[in-house]
Amino acid sequence: MVRTLIKHEVKAVSRSMLPMGLILMGMAFFTRIIQFFESDSDTYDIVFGSAIFMLVTAMVVSLIMSVVVSVKRFYTNMFTGEGYLTMTLPVTASQHILTKVSVAVVSVIATVIAVIVAGSIATMGEVLVEVFKAIDYLADQYFREIGGHGVAYIFEALISVIVFGASQLLLYYACISMGQRASKNRVAAAFGCYFAFYVITQILGTMLIIIVSNGPEWFYNLANSIADFAVNHPYAFVHYFIWAITLFYGAQAVVFFFVSRYIIKNKLNLE
Repeated sequence: MVRTLIKHEVKAVSRSMLPMGLILMGMAFFTRIIQFFESDSDTYDIVFGSAIFMLVTAMVVSLIMSVVVSVKRFYTNMFTGEGYLTMTLPVTASQHILTKVSVAVVSVIATVIAVIVAGSIATMGEVLVEVFKAIDYLADQYFREIGGHGVAYIFEALISVIVFGASQLLLYYACISMGQRASKNRVAAAFGCYFAFYVITQILGTMLIIIVSNGPEWFYNLANSIADFAVNHPYAFVHYFIWAITLFYGAQAVVFFFVSRYIIKNKLNLE
Protein backbone atom coordinates (compact mmCIF):
# COMPACT_ATOMS: atom_id res chain seq x y z
CA MET A 1 0.00 0.00 0.00
CA VAL A 2 2.87 2.36 0.76
CA ARG A 3 4.26 1.81 -2.74
CA THR A 4 0.87 2.72 -4.20
CA LEU A 5 0.74 5.79 -1.98
CA ILE A 6 4.17 6.94 -3.19
CA LYS A 7 3.15 6.37 -6.81
CA HIS A 8 -0.01 8.42 -6.31
CA GLU A 9 1.93 11.17 -4.55
CA VAL A 10 4.49 11.38 -7.35
CA LYS A 11 1.71 11.67 -9.93
CA ALA A 12 -0.04 14.40 -7.95
CA VAL A 13 3.13 16.48 -7.59
CA SER A 14 4.16 15.85 -11.22
CA ARG A 15 0.86 17.20 -12.53
CA SER A 16 1.77 20.59 -11.09
CA MET A 17 5.53 20.57 -11.67
CA LEU A 18 5.81 19.13 -15.20
CA PRO A 19 4.15 22.14 -16.91
CA MET A 20 6.55 24.44 -15.08
CA GLY A 21 9.45 22.22 -16.13
CA LEU A 22 8.35 22.41 -19.77
CA ILE A 23 8.13 26.19 -19.55
CA LEU A 24 11.61 26.30 -18.02
CA MET A 25 13.13 24.16 -20.77
CA GLY A 26 11.25 26.14 -23.40
CA MET A 27 12.74 29.38 -22.09
CA ALA A 28 16.20 27.79 -22.04
CA PHE A 29 15.96 26.72 -25.69
CA PHE A 30 14.48 30.10 -26.65
CA THR A 31 17.41 31.88 -24.98
CA ARG A 32 19.87 29.61 -26.79
CA ILE A 33 18.22 30.06 -30.20
CA ILE A 34 18.34 33.84 -29.87
CA GLN A 35 22.12 33.67 -29.49
CA PHE A 36 22.41 32.29 -33.05
CA PHE A 37 21.27 35.70 -34.26
CA GLU A 38 23.76 37.63 -32.15
CA SER A 39 24.45 41.13 -33.41
CA ASP A 40 25.42 44.58 -32.17
CA SER A 41 21.92 45.98 -32.68
CA ASP A 42 19.81 47.42 -29.89
CA THR A 43 16.97 45.09 -30.88
CA TYR A 44 19.09 42.01 -30.20
CA ASP A 45 20.22 43.39 -26.84
CA ILE A 46 16.62 44.04 -25.80
CA VAL A 47 15.35 40.63 -26.95
CA PHE A 48 18.30 38.76 -25.44
CA GLY A 49 18.05 40.67 -22.15
CA SER A 50 14.32 39.92 -21.96
CA ALA A 51 14.98 36.23 -22.64
CA ILE A 52 17.57 36.06 -19.86
CA PHE A 53 15.21 37.83 -17.47
CA MET A 54 12.37 35.43 -18.27
CA LEU A 55 14.67 32.40 -17.94
CA VAL A 56 15.95 33.51 -14.53
CA THR A 57 12.37 34.23 -13.44
CA ALA A 58 11.31 30.75 -14.58
CA MET A 59 14.20 29.23 -12.60
CA VAL A 60 13.25 31.07 -9.41
CA VAL A 61 9.53 30.33 -9.81
CA SER A 62 10.29 26.64 -10.43
CA LEU A 63 12.31 26.36 -7.23
CA ILE A 64 9.64 28.15 -5.20
CA MET A 65 6.85 26.07 -6.75
CA SER A 66 8.64 22.81 -5.91
CA VAL A 67 8.25 23.70 -2.23
CA VAL A 68 4.83 25.38 -2.40
CA VAL A 69 3.26 22.50 -4.35
CA SER A 70 4.55 19.95 -1.84
CA VAL A 71 3.32 21.96 1.16
CA LYS A 72 -0.05 22.62 -0.46
CA ARG A 73 -0.32 18.94 -1.29
CA PHE A 74 0.16 18.04 2.38
CA TYR A 75 -2.54 20.48 3.46
CA THR A 76 -5.19 19.55 0.89
CA ASN A 77 -4.56 15.82 1.12
CA MET A 78 -4.57 15.64 4.92
CA PHE A 79 -6.75 18.45 6.30
CA THR A 80 -9.39 19.37 3.74
CA GLY A 81 -12.35 17.34 2.49
CA GLU A 82 -9.88 15.12 0.65
CA GLY A 83 -8.65 14.01 4.06
CA TYR A 84 -11.77 11.90 4.62
CA LEU A 85 -10.66 9.63 1.78
CA THR A 86 -6.99 9.79 2.82
CA MET A 87 -7.78 8.64 6.35
CA THR A 88 -9.66 5.57 5.08
CA LEU A 89 -6.49 4.16 3.50
CA PRO A 90 -4.74 1.35 5.41
CA VAL A 91 -1.70 3.56 5.97
CA THR A 92 -0.41 4.97 9.24
CA ALA A 93 0.08 8.67 9.95
CA SER A 94 3.83 8.11 9.98
CA GLN A 95 3.73 6.56 6.51
CA HIS A 96 1.64 9.45 5.18
CA ILE A 97 4.13 12.03 6.49
CA LEU A 98 7.24 10.14 5.41
CA THR A 99 5.81 9.54 1.95
CA LYS A 100 4.99 13.21 1.44
CA VAL A 101 8.29 14.55 2.74
CA SER A 102 10.25 11.98 0.68
CA VAL A 103 8.45 12.85 -2.54
CA ALA A 104 8.79 16.55 -1.72
CA VAL A 105 12.57 16.26 -1.24
CA VAL A 106 12.90 14.34 -4.52
CA SER A 107 10.76 16.99 -6.24
CA VAL A 108 13.01 19.80 -5.01
CA ILE A 109 16.15 17.90 -6.06
CA ALA A 110 14.66 17.20 -9.50
CA THR A 111 13.81 20.89 -9.86
CA VAL A 112 17.35 21.91 -8.95
CA ILE A 113 18.68 19.49 -11.59
CA ALA A 114 16.21 20.90 -14.13
CA VAL A 115 17.40 24.43 -13.36
CA ILE A 116 21.04 23.38 -13.87
CA VAL A 117 20.15 21.66 -17.16
CA ALA A 118 18.22 24.73 -18.32
CA GLY A 119 21.17 26.96 -17.48
CA SER A 120 23.50 24.63 -19.39
CA ILE A 121 21.23 24.69 -22.45
CA ALA A 122 20.99 28.47 -22.39
CA THR A 123 24.77 28.92 -22.10
CA MET A 124 25.70 26.08 -24.46
CA GLY A 125 28.75 26.99 -26.50
CA GLU A 126 31.87 28.93 -25.59
CA VAL A 127 30.44 30.10 -22.27
CA LEU A 128 29.59 26.55 -21.18
CA VAL A 129 33.04 25.33 -22.24
CA GLU A 130 34.66 28.01 -20.09
CA VAL A 131 32.41 27.10 -17.17
CA PHE A 132 33.43 23.43 -17.40
CA LYS A 133 37.09 24.45 -17.64
CA ALA A 134 36.72 26.52 -14.47
CA ILE A 135 34.95 23.66 -12.67
CA ASP A 136 37.63 21.20 -13.78
CA TYR A 137 40.40 23.51 -12.59
CA LEU A 138 38.74 24.18 -9.21
CA ALA A 139 38.00 20.48 -8.71
CA ASP A 140 41.61 19.60 -9.49
CA GLN A 141 42.89 22.16 -6.97
CA TYR A 142 40.29 21.06 -4.42
CA PHE A 143 41.18 17.35 -4.50
CA ARG A 144 44.90 18.05 -4.77
CA GLU A 145 44.76 20.15 -1.60
CA ILE A 146 42.35 18.04 0.45
CA GLY A 147 42.76 14.58 -1.02
CA GLY A 148 40.35 11.84 0.03
CA HIS A 149 38.65 14.16 2.51
CA GLY A 150 37.23 16.07 -0.46
CA VAL A 151 34.97 13.20 -1.52
CA ALA A 152 33.78 12.71 2.06
CA TYR A 153 33.06 16.45 2.42
CA ILE A 154 30.90 16.45 -0.69
CA PHE A 155 29.03 13.33 0.43
CA GLU A 156 28.50 14.69 3.95
CA ALA A 157 27.45 18.11 2.67
CA LEU A 158 24.85 16.54 0.38
CA ILE A 159 23.43 14.57 3.31
CA SER A 160 23.37 17.74 5.39
CA VAL A 161 21.53 19.68 2.67
CA ILE A 162 18.95 16.90 2.26
CA VAL A 163 18.39 16.70 6.03
CA PHE A 164 18.06 20.50 6.19
CA GLY A 165 15.52 20.47 3.35
CA ALA A 166 13.51 17.69 4.98
CA SER A 167 13.62 19.57 8.28
CA GLN A 168 12.20 22.72 6.68
CA LEU A 169 9.43 20.78 4.95
CA LEU A 170 8.55 19.01 8.20
CA LEU A 171 8.48 22.41 9.91
CA TYR A 172 5.87 23.58 7.38
CA TYR A 173 3.93 20.34 7.91
CA ALA A 174 4.02 20.84 11.69
CA CYS A 175 2.79 24.44 11.37
CA ILE A 176 -0.03 23.35 9.06
CA SER A 177 -0.95 20.54 11.45
CA MET A 178 -1.08 22.92 14.40
CA GLY A 179 -2.91 25.56 12.38
CA GLN A 180 -5.70 23.19 11.38
CA ARG A 181 -6.72 23.00 15.03
CA ALA A 182 -8.22 26.47 14.60
CA SER A 183 -11.94 26.57 13.85
CA LYS A 184 -11.52 29.38 11.29
CA ASN A 185 -8.74 30.87 9.17
CA ARG A 186 -6.60 27.75 9.35
CA VAL A 187 -4.10 28.97 6.78
CA ALA A 188 -3.60 32.17 8.76
CA ALA A 189 -3.23 30.09 11.92
CA ALA A 190 -0.52 28.01 10.20
CA PHE A 191 1.35 31.19 9.25
CA GLY A 192 0.94 32.32 12.86
CA CYS A 193 2.53 29.10 14.08
CA TYR A 194 5.45 29.58 11.72
CA PHE A 195 5.89 33.18 12.86
CA ALA A 196 5.78 32.06 16.50
CA PHE A 197 8.47 29.45 15.78
CA TYR A 198 10.61 32.13 14.11
CA VAL A 199 10.22 34.50 17.07
CA ILE A 200 11.03 31.75 19.58
CA THR A 201 14.17 30.72 17.69
CA GLN A 202 15.31 34.36 17.54
CA ILE A 203 14.77 34.75 21.29
CA LEU A 204 16.66 31.53 22.02
CA GLY A 205 19.46 32.64 19.69
CA THR A 206 19.72 35.98 21.47
CA MET A 207 19.77 34.25 24.85
CA LEU A 208 22.53 31.94 23.63
CA ILE A 209 24.61 34.91 22.51
CA ILE A 210 24.15 36.54 25.93
CA ILE A 211 25.14 33.32 27.69
CA VAL A 212 28.18 32.94 25.47
CA SER A 213 29.29 36.54 26.00
CA ASN A 214 28.96 36.13 29.77
CA GLY A 215 29.91 32.48 29.93
CA PRO A 216 31.69 30.89 32.87
CA GLU A 217 35.33 29.92 32.76
CA TRP A 218 34.62 26.31 31.80
CA PHE A 219 32.83 27.56 28.69
CA TYR A 220 35.85 29.56 27.56
CA ASN A 221 38.06 26.55 28.20
CA LEU A 222 35.76 24.42 26.05
CA ALA A 223 35.78 27.03 23.28
CA ASN A 224 39.58 27.20 23.39
CA SER A 225 39.79 23.42 23.22
CA ILE A 226 37.57 23.36 20.15
CA ALA A 227 39.62 26.14 18.55
CA ASP A 228 42.85 24.26 19.23
CA PHE A 229 41.39 21.09 17.75
CA ALA A 230 40.29 23.01 14.63
CA VAL A 231 43.81 24.41 14.18
CA ASN A 232 45.63 21.13 14.80
CA HIS A 233 43.16 18.85 12.98
CA PRO A 234 41.42 21.05 10.37
CA TYR A 235 40.23 18.19 8.14
CA ALA A 236 38.70 16.24 11.01
CA PHE A 237 37.13 19.43 12.39
CA VAL A 238 35.27 20.04 9.11
CA HIS A 239 33.85 16.50 9.28
CA TYR A 240 32.63 17.04 12.84
CA PHE A 241 31.23 20.47 11.97
CA ILE A 242 29.20 19.18 9.03
CA TRP A 243 27.85 16.26 11.05
CA ALA A 244 26.98 18.58 13.94
CA ILE A 245 24.86 20.69 11.59
CA THR A 246 23.28 17.55 10.15
CA LEU A 247 22.41 16.20 13.61
CA PHE A 248 21.02 19.59 14.67
CA TYR A 249 18.59 19.79 11.76
CA GLY A 250 17.94 16.05 12.02
CA ALA A 251 16.81 16.53 15.62
CA GLN A 252 14.54 19.36 14.51
CA ALA A 253 13.09 17.16 11.78
CA VAL A 254 12.29 14.43 14.33
CA VAL A 255 10.48 16.92 16.58
CA PHE A 256 8.45 18.38 13.69
CA PHE A 257 7.63 14.88 12.48
CA PHE A 258 6.22 13.79 15.83
CA VAL A 259 4.23 17.03 16.20
CA SER A 260 2.49 16.38 12.88
CA ARG A 261 2.09 12.68 13.65
CA TYR A 262 0.49 13.35 17.04
CA ILE A 263 -2.02 15.82 15.63
CA ILE A 264 -2.95 13.61 12.68
CA LYS A 265 -3.40 10.57 14.93
CA ASN A 266 -5.13 12.20 17.88
CA LYS A 267 -6.34 15.72 17.05
CA LEU A 268 -7.39 15.54 13.42
CA ASN A 269 -9.97 18.20 12.58
CA LEU A 270 -11.01 17.97 8.92
CA GLU A 271 -12.82 20.76 7.13
